[in-house]
Amino acid sequence: MTDELFNCHVCQEPLDPAKKCRSCTKYFCSKHASDFDIQFCSVCVNFSNTILAAKPLVDPDGVTHKGRQFTLTGESWMRSRDLISKMTDVELESKLVALKEAVHEAELVLDYRRIIHGQAENEKSTRFSKKLQRLRLISAVDGVHKAAVGEGKKVNGTKQPSEAVVNATDALKALKKMGLNKDAIANVLLKLAQTKKTEVK
Repeated sequence: MTDELFNCHVCQEPLDPAKKCRSCTKYFCSKHASDFDIQFCSVCVNFSNTILAAKPLVDPDGVTHKGRQFTLTGESWMRSRDLISKMTDVELESKLVALKEAVHEAELVLDYRRIIHGQAENEKSTRFSKKLQRLRLISAVDGVHKAAVGEGKKVNGTKQPSEAVVNATDALKALKKMGLNKDAIANVLLKLAQTKKTEVK
């Protein structure tokens, strides 16, 4: 046996230990193991030659039943079927045990990713709601500035803002002098509103 046989047939990198593909019987490295089954190399079993199409389960009368109908296309399915048909009883039993464990692990990973996806979607929704709340408060702050001009009584022919508007405007000016922008001011108003609700309760 020559040294060449112990090189990955995909990238030609030396192997230690050597892994042989159960389909093509060529050696491969860990980088070029199949994503579906580590007993195969990535050339024999990969995403492009392992295609699985699913569609609703419909009987000849056109009635849709619970479940899905799968159509397998790609040469990797035929490779796997041929390999399984050539297994001894012991090898077949060992394969079934390994696949059962692999299916269980895949289901756990799928459940985990679904839960994380739900948490991420919830966080996105919460942030969007907070953003809308801030925008409403910023709009209210702008409204106070406009009210300062539009409200109040006339003194010597000049319209004066009401006392409430003057107080609100002074408060806003004080917050701005502290270096707060509209968004930060809106947050302060939001906290004050929440505190007021708590006191009322």
